[in-house]
Amino acid sequence: MSSASTGPMICDNQGDCGVCIDCAIGSTCSDLWTQCITTPACEGLLNCLPSCNDQPCFDKCLEMYAEGIELYNETAICLVCQGCYNDCDGQGQGCP
Repeated sequence: MSSASTGPMICDNQGDCGVCIDCAIGSTCSDLWTQCITTPACEGLLNCLPSCNDQPCFDKCLEMYAEGIELYNETAICLVCQGCYNDCDGQGQGCP
């Protein structure tokens, strides 16, 4: 019988935030990710926010998809702060 690592560092320390996020989406944070992408307001934020380059755009996304903010934040915290703290600069991103 083999054992798998189940701690929050399962994807971290690969040296690439994007690779780590992809890993965390498929493991540590898969339930939250699935919930977010199947909730229209959360998915809207996932699609809207990355295209923003200024605060007015960011604010407009948050206003348009206000019902998704809580789930989006939970998902982001899972991905960056729990799944990829080192690879995605969790400390610099404000993670506890």
